[in-house]
Amino acid sequence: MNKEIEIDPVVATVLEGTADNADPAVDPIAEAIGAAEEIADPLDGLVEKIADDPGAAFTPEVLERLTALKKDDRAAFELLRSKLKKAGCRVTALDEAIAEENGDAGRGPTQADILVCESACKKDPVYGVIGVQKGPLSPGG
Repeated sequence: MNKEIEIDPVVATVLEGTADNADPAVDPIAEAIGAAEEIADPLDGLVEKIADDPGAAFTPEVLERLTALKKDDRAAFELLRSKLKKAGCRVTALDEAIAEENGDAGRGPTQADILVCESACKKDPVYGVIGVQKGPLSPGG
């Protein structure tokens, strides 16, 4: 069942030329790959950089990468955040910077803020907490 396949002469020329260019030094694709610039991940070595440069985590490249990491791999983000905190990074400020990078309006009220407000409002529905009164709410009163 040997069946010969006839190859178009143009295709044969291209295939022969490819075989001749198998040498990486001559192959233009291999040359382009070899000449490509290696782009380092801005998160590489970030924990170590924090000791010498507390602002290293706040550069635009790092914030962009942290925002993407938080969205794509939350576990890896939390692990890195924990290491940054141990290294002395101000993680609350970092969270705020990431929120700005992400387009969030900012951090909302914490659970403690909500509980305090609910508790205070239940004490006096008109004036709030005793001692923090602003006066009557009505124009003439």
